[in-house]
Amino acid sequence: MTNAVGLMVPSVGGPALESARRPRSVRQLTVAETKASNARYRGLLDASPDPTIVVNPAGDILLLNAQAAKQFGYHRRELLGRPIKDLIPTGYAERLVADGLRSAAQARTQDMGSGLELVGLRKDGTSFPLEMLLSPLESATGVLVTAVIRDITARKAGERVLVEMDARYQGLLEAAPDAMVVVNHAGDIVLLNVQAERQFGYGRNELVGTAVSKLIPIGYAERLVADALRSSEAALAQQIGTGIELIARRKDGSEFPIELMLSPLGSAEGILVTAAIRDISDRKAAALVLAAMESRYEAERDLHRSEERFRRLFDSNIIGITIADLTGRTLEANDAYLQLLGYSRDELLAVAIDWDAVTPPDVQADTTRAVEQLLATGVSAPRESAYVRKDGSHVPVLVGVALLDASEGTCLTYIVDLSNRRLLEEQLRRAQRLEAVGQLAGGIAHDFNNLLTVILGHANLLVDELPEGDPARDSVMEIRDAGDRAAAMTRQLLAFSGRQVLAPGAVDLGELVTDIETLLRRTIGEHIELFTDLRPGIARVLADRGQIEQVLMNLVVNARDAMPMGGTLSIAVGEVVVPADGHPAGLVPGRYATLAVDDSGTGMDPETRAHIFEPFYTTKEVGKGTGLGLATSYGFVQQSGGSITVDSQLGEGSTVTVYLPSTDAQATAHVAPTREPGVPAVRPTETVLLVDDNAAVRRVTARILERCGYVVIAASDGLEALARAHSHPGPIDVLLTDVVMPNMRGPDLAGRFLADRPGTPVVFMSGYSQGSGSDADVGPTSALVHKPFTADDLIAALRRALPAELTTTVRNATPHRPDSGPQVSPPCRSRIGGRRRHRAPA
Repeated sequence: MTNAVGLMVPSVGGPALESARRPRSVRQLTVAETKASNARYRGLLDASPDPTIVVNPAGDILLLNAQAAKQFGYHRRELLGRPIKDLIPTGYAERLVADGLRSAAQARTQDMGSGLELVGLRKDGTSFPLEMLLSPLESATGVLVTAVIRDITARKAGERVLVEMDARYQGLLEAAPDAMVVVNHAGDIVLLNVQAERQFGYGRNELVGTAVSKLIPIGYAERLVADALRSSEAALAQQIGTGIELIARRKDGSEFPIELMLSPLGSAEGILVTAAIRDISDRKAAALVLAAMESRYEAERDLHRSEERFRRLFDSNIIGITIADLTGRTLEANDAYLQLLGYSRDELLAVAIDWDAVTPPDVQADTTRAVEQLLATGVSAPRESAYVRKDGSHVPVLVGVALLDASEGTCLTYIVDLSNRRLLEEQLRRAQRLEAVGQLAGGIAHDFNNLLTVILGHANLLVDELPEGDPARDSVMEIRDAGDRAAAMTRQLLAFSGRQVLAPGAVDLGELVTDIETLLRRTIGEHIELFTDLRPGIARVLADRGQIEQVLMNLVVNARDAMPMGGTLSIAVGEVVVPADGHPAGLVPGRYATLAVDDSGTGMDPETRAHIFEPFYTTKEVGKGTGLGLATSYGFVQQSGGSITVDSQLGEGSTVTVYLPSTDAQATAHVAPTREPGVPAVRPTETVLLVDDNAAVRRVTARILERCGYVVIAASDGLEALARAHSHPGPIDVLLTDVVMPNMRGPDLAGRFLADRPGTPVVFMSGYSQGSGSDADVGPTSALVHKPFTADDLIAALRRALPAELTTTVRNATPHRPDSGPQVSPPCRSRIGGRRRHRAPA
């Protein structure tokens, strides 16, 4: 007979019934044959997501997939050949044969394609509700039946929930504007409303009993269980009432953004979760539009800000800025550019300014290459060039160009005036040149001072030994006087090189000029009129007073020599404050006292101004000056932390201004120095440790000391001095050492010597070479005697250093000297020592 779907189904009394009546062995063979003939269906069965079983007309299981075996708790081979009633013990036969009036074939034909709700029995004896869908399958042995079995436990639970819910809640669920889905603790859907069906494109029967991950494939589980430290209940409790943004999937596979709101729902099955699902596609689209609008607004605001910043920079006139086309025609320029070149804005608008107009011929080729680079890359690297001003003069500039708008063919040019930088570079080169000359001069002066110490020392000894009237005595005195003049010149070299030792104190410049004003008037002569603007009390500095006097005297003498026919000379003191942006004199920011000397003399040309601070440079006649006056002044001012400038034009006079750091300290009263006699009243008996690496200086110094009664222990360097001091059994009353020596410097020797003999006085000798003549080297409390020195200078330094009691008593511990005689001082004072030295300005 033919069933409803057109397949041939055997009658109850036909071959199918006969097959059912055959012995077991015959049925097993039929099963084997059927399994062979239906092997092509096994792949289809295993690919099915639902449990599927194929039975023959007798109700025996011929085929099943893994899902069916898993659902009932069996292994697949345990079920093959077994009757289907072992899995569905009740109801199946009743559904096949509804009553005695229908045959089994008729009942089976009627139920084909409809969902049968039955009860399944697992291997472990537990039962569960199921829905079974039957379909015929024609085979060689007759019509087989394919049963698709679906576990409807969740759906039944949902139906129970519906039964438990009152009509009011069901109405609210259906009336909700959002899709509503109720999920049990296992994540299966037990209930949903019509909005959920529409939103996801499924029928209600297609979703009830399925996992919620079918609708929300990713993110849901992660939101429920955020990490391994929380249970799903704890995670769910945390998410209750919060809006969770996820991605949902419709039946057709399309995805859309949703917002998920969770709320608990009590039921007989436990706590269920009601999920309100809202499609937020429109909101996301609106957010994207809003973000795009905000981005556009931000871009417009940034552009506006950029334009404002550029306009502020353009109008600030810090540097010159122009906008030009690629032909070089200037379209717009700021005031700084116009001031740099001396043009007016009207001339700019009249197209009088272009690249050709401002480019000197000697840099035209460089400008052409810059334009080529601009066209090739959009940027012309900053380069140093020159511009021609309206008056024809040239100004050094730094120029950079960038393409502003390629479509319009405009470019932006910035121009920096390099005039001040070039001036500073020239000042730096001049300072470096003077520094190099100063180092050379200092080194020469140091070595020359050692020679002069020997020459003057022996000359003084000879003068003391030769009687009055001896012809040789006059020659020796001439030698001594020449050496004294040479010593004065080396002092000027040291002053220029900044290597002299200073004795700084608070000095009021106005009071200083007042004190020596009478001397200055005598120096310049009656043909020059002197004016002063002193204002005492406003210009105080911390400097060496004697050196300031020498600087002022040098400047006044130079001004006098520039006015041979007479004129006016003005001396003014004041105070300036150097700002943070610097000063033309290269001064660091701060307060400075000024001492300015202005004359109405011949003035100087640029070539002369460039060399006036160099030693031995002079425009005076031979014999009229040494060329060390301004060099000496320059060295002192630089060493004192200040600066000196010259403003002069040929035929218009000169103004020399000295800048020295100001101080708030009160100036100390000036007392004219008095010379202290070098020879003590009683013959000294002290022991002196003499250290100098120059053998000639060491010998003449030892002779001077021994003639005056001192016991001398001589050493050539620090190591030898320490060894001799260590082996000397008696006291050493004073250490007399050179400052600069090989292997060990004088201050280092003094430190090691005093560690063994604390409290011993130390006197330093120095020609003040580079880095050796500062107070920091010798210490603020140490005595210092300058080379070249006389006997009086040396003995006076020792008497100041030694304790007072040693100057009037003879120590019993003094070692015996073979040449010791009566304790009467020999004539060790040289007459040059008692003569006042005048330092004539250069």
